[in-house]
Amino acid sequence: MSDVPHTLEASDMHVDEWWVDASFAVHPKMRSLTDGLMTLGSGGVYVLSKKQKLKTTSSTECELVGAHDLMPKEIFYKHNVMRTMLLLLDRTTKALYTVGAEWMSF
Repeated sequence: MSDVPHTLEASDMHVDEWWVDASFAVHPKMRSLTDGLMTLGSGGVYVLSKKQKLKTTSSTECELVGAHDLMPKEIFYKHNVMRTMLLLLDRTTKALYTVGAEWMSF
């Protein structure tokens, strides 16, 4: 385990950036590898590294399969995780407002 601290920062909750990379024929039996990273600013929020299930014949085809492998994760994140985070933020804001109003009434 590394002693280097890992920092996560969210500069904008509405802007997520995804990076996908694929390495051609690095596993036995000519299997390729897909790596993916999602960030909201600084630091990886979602990281993926997995062996591709399809055998590819070129590095270009390997990159396309890698993008295809990560696309469902990106779609799920955009539709579900961001919605959940915004709902939690809304509830937290309402709770803080209620506590603040009660405290101010003393």
